[in-house]
Amino acid sequence: TREQERVYLPERAAEPLLSLDEEVALATEVQALVALRAKRSELKAALGREPSGGEWANATGYANYGALRTRMGHMKACREELIQRNLRLVLSVAKRYGDCGLAFTDLCQEGNFGLAKACDRFDPSKGFRFSTYAVWWIRQAVAHAVAHQSRTIRLPTHVHEKLRRMKKHKVALEKQTGRDATDDEIAREMSLDADKLRRLRRAARGTVSTDVDAENLGSRRGAAPGNGRRGASYASGAQLADLLHDATQHPERDAAESLLKDEVRRMLDDDLEDREEDVLNRHFGLDGRRPETLAEIAVRFDLTRERIRQIEKSAFAKLRQPHRS
Repeated sequence: TREQERVYLPERAAEPLLSLDEEVALATEVQALVALRAKRSELKAALGREPSGGEWANATGYANYGALRTRMGHMKACREELIQRNLRLVLSVAKRYGDCGLAFTDLCQEGNFGLAKACDRFDPSKGFRFSTYAVWWIRQAVAHAVAHQSRTIRLPTHVHEKLRRMKKHKVALEKQTGRDATDDEIAREMSLDADKLRRLRRAARGTVSTDVDAENLGSRRGAAPGNGRRGASYASGAQLADLLHDATQHPERDAAESLLKDEVRRMLDDDLEDREEDVLNRHFGLDGRRPETLAEIAVRFDLTRERIRQIEKSAFAKLRQPHRS
């Protein structure tokens, strides 16, 4: 909201944007500050203790620690100026994640961390503007916070990004058509398979405590109080945990299999294009469906069997890359 923006942005942030020359001058001072701090860390490692102010000044070419401290004061002021005058970038990124489960102030705080990191790492000699560089770091910081803090069960950052894109396309389609957007329409806009979109939807579902009253659970899901989705009635005071039947015979084995499946899904999502992932899922039945032959998949994609084989081969090559941790 406007009020949140007013509270978040200090007066300095309302000043005109920095010119290129001002940006370069400030960033150059910040680089010098980072270099001084790096030199202090080197001295500490070499001496096996914290260096004295005189040792630090001598190693960095200053007459004494007083001169070094005065110079650093100016450098720190330049760093603060560069950050303050670019807080609007944080605001811009935070607004995009406003419906992801974290308070707006928390999103801005995480974005500030990203902005500070960008400030310390920016090299003005590369020739591009600070805003271009900083937005990437701000977005990384905010997206990471959303992925790790907004849900009881953590989802990978890239899944949160896809969920955000899904919501964005859904809203745009509904504004355009004046009706609810279908999964197929949203999937087309995202260049995704409709089945994968539905998996994303399932991932976005919230959690329900097993301590919840069973009667209330029915009404929360749209059923009449006291009735489940299939018309079952629950004893007064019964909790969801009381109604869950544990049919697990080998918990260690089942847990290991579940972890393995999750790891396979993560690998496919992280390293493969959507079509490559879909081909492997269908050929090996990784998503619980009947495994399909290459010929069946070729018909589904309107491609030749040989082309499907090439896509599968390419996918395996990516998964075998030695840098995988």
